Amino acid sequence: MTTEAERRRKYRDSAVLIESGRVLSPQFEQLVAWFSGAQVEILRNLMQYARLRDSWVSEYESGTYLIPDDADWNDIDAVIADLENVLMGNDNVIWGYSDVYGETLEELPLPAGTSTKYSKEVPAGECWVITGISATVVSTSITRLNLGAYIDATWMNVYGVESPASRMYYVLYPQLRLSQGGRMLSQVIGATAGDTLVTSWWGYKMKVP
Repeated sequence: MTTEAERRRKYRDSAVLIESGRVLSPQFEQLVAWFSGAQVEILRNLMQYARLRDSWVSEYESGTYLIPDDADWNDIDAVIADLENVLMGNDNVIWGYSDVYGETLEELPLPAGTSTKYSKEVPAGECWVITGISATVVSTSITRLNLGAYIDATWMNVYGVESPASRMYYVLYPQLRLSQGGRMLSQVIGATAGDTLVTSWWGYKMKVP
């Protein structure tokens, strides 16, 4: 077991220290990000410094700092290995920005009763991130408007409003990630024949190798 004296290091002007606490207790669990090929190459080269235990600090002192103890280093080493796999060994994890996504569905007129309208499905090799949804109805009889999404083989309700106001513009910014087969939906209940529904979805597409 490494003693405290063995963990103590002197500061170096050229050193950039990585705080172990911020990695072992991160501020967020997951995020969606994309990188250019050049940015990935920079990250890959920077990984050599992450493997140096002297590059990590668990406690700052006057004139010196403590590198992580053995237990923390084992956990950090596992995180580094996982990151290396993301950057170098798993092409499905780093997604690349492909294109903007936008789709508008206008149903005019609606049939009486309940109508459910769907967006296009996400094709193989892509992931769509939905950053905005809007919907408006032209009706005084619709009893409910539902906005939903098909994510990971499960339908989920994103937003619902009872007795939506006619010509009211409902807009959301949900940040939804749709994988292959995923799609959006808009549903009206209690429509009168001749009512109108206009729905839009927008966001961006990412390539999944």
